[in-house]
This record gives sequence, C-alpha cells and structure tokens, in this order.
Amino acid sequence: MDNALPMRCSPRNFTSRQRTLLLYHHRINSVIRLHPPNKIQGALRITNRTIMSDHKIFLRLAEETDAWVMSAIHIAAIKALPTTFYTRKQLLAWRNYRDKPNGKNILQNMQAEIFWVAVENNLITGFASFMVDELIALYVHPYYQGQGIGRALVTHFCQEAADLGINQVITTASLYAEGFYLRLGFTAIKRAPHQLRTGIIVPVTKMSKILTTA
Repeated sequence: MDNALPMRCSPRNFTSRQRTLLLYHHRINSVIRLHPPNKIQGALRITNRTIMSDHKIFLRLAEETDAWVMSAIHIAAIKALPTTFYTRKQLLAWRNYRDKPNGKNILQNMQAEIFWVAVENNLITGFASFMVDELIALYVHPYYQGQGIGRALVTHFCQEAADLGINQVITTASLYAEGFYLRLGFTAIKRAPHQLRTGIIVPVTKMSKILTTA
C-alpha cells in the first residue's frame, strides 16, 4: 500500500524552511507568469514533469480540476485496506466518513501544499503532496498499485527536495506504508499517535531519509 497519512503540518520554527518554500512557489509561479492563461496547463506539463521509462509513468503538477479525482483515489485506497493495523472505525475516520468524492479539503490543502499526480492514458492513478522537506500524503488507486507509481511519486518528491539543497526529508507513514518507505531508503524514527482531521487517534510511524548529493 503506497500511502502516508493525510496530515496538516503544524507550524515549525524553520526560518530556512519557510524561505525554501517561498523559493519553490516562486519557481512554479514563474511558469504561470511566462505563459498566457490558455497555455498554462501545457507549460506546466512541459516544465514540471517526470517520466519513468519502465512503465512510462507520467507525473505532472496537479490542477484544481484534479481535486475531485484525487479525493476519489484517497477514498478508494483506504477502503481497500484490511483491518490489519487499524480498526474499521479508524479507517472510516481516515477517509473522513466519506463514500463519495469531495474535493473541498484537497482544494484547501492546495493553497499550502504542492500536489503532483501520476497519469496513465489520461487517467490520474495516484497523487502525492508535500511541503519542502515533508511528504504529507501519498495515495495510489488500488487498481494501479504495485506498478511503481508510489515509488515514482516519492522519488520525484526527494528529487525536488534535493534540487532545493535539502539533505533530509521526512514523512508520517501509516503502519501499512512503513515497509514501503523502508524499501525506499527511509528510516523509522519512532511510533507516535496521530490525530486525524476527524479527531480519531491512530498510531503512525515518523520516518526520515537522508538524500544523497550528486
């Protein structure tokens, strides 16, 4: 299961982190300013994309119109989980008690977080969100899991961080995803309680990864 718990980043006293975030947003906004509105989508796809050759995984910056689909993937990914680590009540709370997609929360999160989506045959198959050095969420639709999409999204996140001069990244992983991140070179720091948006507490694993510089 390629996913990390959706969580809001609490403010941290990282002055350099804030500066880096502003720099990142400046890079994205520069693309928008250089192209007229009817060409923004194409410009972003050309300037901000990654293609993984083995499975031809295409990654692009998420757009506001993707929010509904990302919500659907979020719900489907959690509904497919067994009750191995979390109870049904916890899994239901994790997907905000929703059975139908609603992009409202994702649209709100897009104001602060960077979202990338994986696309295959014009269909969004997964997505990730992050802020500078922290991977906040990672979800792949159950039908497309096991095809390297989650790995591609995490690899891209790490590369974006490395390009900004960051040497260590962090994430808060669900217990389902801990092994996935370990295989990608992350180290488990500690188990900790995590409060979902709905107020339910679930155990998670705090993890980090040292980035190698070329």
